[in-house]
Amino acid sequence: MNSSLLVETLQAQEHGLLRFLSKRLGCRDAAQDVLQMVSEQLLSTQHTHLVENPKAYVYRAASNMAHSYDRAAQVRKDYEARSATGTESLGEVGPEGTVEAHELLNALEAALGELPVLTQRMFLAFRVEGRRQADIAAKYGVSLSTVEKRIAAATLHCHRRLQSGGFPTRRVRPVSGSDKPDKG
Repeated sequence: MNSSLLVETLQAQEHGLLRFLSKRLGCRDAAQDVLQMVSEQLLSTQHTHLVENPKAYVYRAASNMAHSYDRAAQVRKDYEARSATGTESLGEVGPEGTVEAHELLNALEAALGELPVLTQRMFLAFRVEGRRQADIAAKYGVSLSTVEKRIAAATLHCHRRLQSGGFPTRRVRPVSGSDKPDKG
């Protein structure tokens, strides 16, 4: 199945989908966000099987995305409520917190998996292992500027992917070559 046929179906059904999603989500702006995410998903996915009813397929994809959007909004709301009341603590992670952490980790792994392998290694060496960028450059035989650019690109990519997945994120801080990563 060609993705373009599904995108064409999505475009032809746009007004009906917006009404459907607006009613389901209770907000036209959220409906437009979900519709955009569905469009991106349809464009980026290889469809190797035959879709017998493209209209039903597109509506199901929109319904599933709306469910994910609602779930992510609830996670954000819960997080903000805990943050505002000061109950956000590493020692108080319950079952929901564990599930949220696993979802966040899975989303981060997926985002990293979209990057070139060398960029992944540089990012992990800096952000997880705490290595200096100069040491990373020496290890891989590239310039410090290359390491800085790859880490910055990876950080921005992960930040955007997590945001688009509905995960709360902080402002991305630029990183200079001699900086050590924040451990907290």
